Amino acid sequence: GELLAELHALRTVREFELVSTLGTMLRATTAVTLGAQGIIPGLANALPAIMARTWEAGRIGDVETARACDAQIVAGLRLQTLGKSGSGVQGLVYSGLKAALLHMGVIKPDHVTAPFKPLTDEERGQIPGILAGLGLGKGW
Repeated sequence: GELLAELHALRTVREFELVSTLGTMLRATTAVTLGAQGIIPGLANALPAIMARTWEAGRIGDVETARACDAQIVAGLRLQTLGKSGSGVQGLVYSGLKAALLHMGVIKPDHVTAPFKPLTDEERGQIPGILAGLGLGKGW
C-alpha cells in the first residue's frame, strides 16, 4: 500500500497519468484512498453487488458500510477455500467460485479443467449456507 501511495503522490506532483488497480478483495474499501482507480476481485464473479457496494463505501468514506462489506467479503472468501480435493490454491478458488455460480444459476456446468479438481459433494454442500448467510442463493 505504501509504495502505491508514493507512486500516486509522484503522479500528482509530476502530472502524469497512471491507471492502477489492486487485486485483493480485502483492500476494496481502502484502495481508492491510496489512489487506485479500480480493483480486480475474483470474488466479484459471485458477489458483484457486495463488491460494488464495498468499493463505493470506500470511495465515499462510509466507514460503517465498509466494515459491514469487509465482513461479507470475509464470509464470501469461504467459497474460495472449500476445496480440499487436491487442487492447488488457484484450483480451489476456481472450483469454489464455479460451484457457487452453478448453484446460483449463473453458469452451467461448473466444469474445471485439469489439473484443477471439482469440489466434492460434501464441499459443494456448504455453498447454500454460505450464500444464504450473504443474502444470496438461487436466482440472486
